[in-house]
Amino acid sequence: MRRLPAAVTLVTCRQDEKYHGLTATAVTSLSVEPPSLLTCVNREASAHRAILESRSFCVNVLPHDKVELARLFASRKPEDRARRFTSDKWIELATGAPVLDDAIVAFDCTLDQAIVYASHSILIGQVQDIRVGDAHKHLMYLEGEFADLALTGTLRR
Repeated sequence: MRRLPAAVTLVTCRQDEKYHGLTATAVTSLSVEPPSLLTCVNREASAHRAILESRSFCVNVLPHDKVELARLFASRKPEDRARRFTSDKWIELATGAPVLDDAIVAFDCTLDQAIVYASHSILIGQVQDIRVGDAHKHLMYLEGEFADLALTGTLRR
């Protein structure tokens, strides 16, 4: 799986007026009608239960300069969990899930389905709102390392 490059995202939610989140690379678009996407979340993750109970989540696509934030959200240390939402600016859209102000794009979703598969839940979200940021250079994950990706030209069809 380490050989499969992926965009780095933060999956966040708000439950009982508290923010929760995790770093995720297993995120993909699912359908245009209704607009939806899916993400896979480890059932042992601290935010897993909060996402299920809040019935909403936001997928924040990270720009290349947010490596430390990605590491913070990936950490299992309790002191790191407490700091996740303190260093950057966060806003809220339709569901109340936290949206990173600097995200390349943020997809604010209501949870439509949760499917348990092995150690993870496949979460299907219907997009309720989208916020497009100004950054264009993506943070990627490959071979256990962070890297950046910039679109520098026109793609050929």
